[in-house]
Amino acid sequence: MKKSYDELTFTDDFLFSRIMQDEEICKGVIEVLLGIQVERIEYLNAQQEKKFDMEAHGVRFDVYVKDSDRIFDIEIQTEVTDELLKRGRYYQSMIDIDSLYSGQSYRDLKESYVIFICLDDPFDLKYPVYTFKRGIVEAPPEAMFTHDDETSLVFYNTSAWAKSEKPELKMFLKYLKTNTAAEESPLVSSIDRAVRHSKRNEKWRRNFMTLAMKLEEAREKGREEGREEGLEAGLKAGLEEGLEEGAAAQRVQDTAEFAQRLVKMGLSAEQICEATGLSAEDVEKLKAATLAG
Repeated sequence: MKKSYDELTFTDDFLFSRIMQDEEICKGVIEVLLGIQVERIEYLNAQQEKKFDMEAHGVRFDVYVKDSDRIFDIEIQTEVTDELLKRGRYYQSMIDIDSLYSGQSYRDLKESYVIFICLDDPFDLKYPVYTFKRGIVEAPPEAMFTHDDETSLVFYNTSAWAKSEKPELKMFLKYLKTNTAAEESPLVSSIDRAVRHSKRNEKWRRNFMTLAMKLEEAREKGREEGREEGLEAGLKAGLEEGLEEGAAAQRVQDTAEFAQRLVKMGLSAEQICEATGLSAEDVEKLKAATLAG
């Protein structure tokens, strides 16, 4: 079932990526999740595109943040899949490539965190937090992480919020899972106010409704083309399934054709990136070719 704009919560990608543009909220989320202090955020961007080769698999970070010494990628994960660990591995590699310039030493690589906030348990162990770090297999447990490469892959399981021993983290995870705000948590209170305020943001509402409408038009056209060719190519409903819905239509059209249709419908490059998963560079090239044709 598709959500209306008024039904969106902080865990919906549309609001999550926008509310996390508030630097104080973003800073607070990082501090509560990791138990560290963040003095200031030097760079903050939602839906950050990274693709270093036209043939390479691109990634679109939900929230990509840097401070003076560290890099944080924060992903909201509404559906658990069996590829999360390798997805985290790939995201980490893209962060490293992006953070080291030609001529720099490997020693200049920043400490980095790839964070997945999951609404369900990603590993079925009922832990509220799963932290992956590289260590020496042959080393005794107390010395396993002595030689730390300063990378961390962390999964938060909001469904196990009650097991968290950290009060602020517990209230934050509970809010994400139940949408119940705890007044005693400054972070949760500020997020909940931002969510309620977003319902009065007419620009965001128009963007959401425009994207939903255009995607529905594209899905309907895909269904019609599928019927004409005798294929069952109907796309599953649901705005959050954007890229998966496009994949269902691959029997009758590829991603480029889908993106071309969105260009002709007048969507912005940002909306096309969000709907198809294409990089901004690829969309601009496709847009120029489509309009020239």
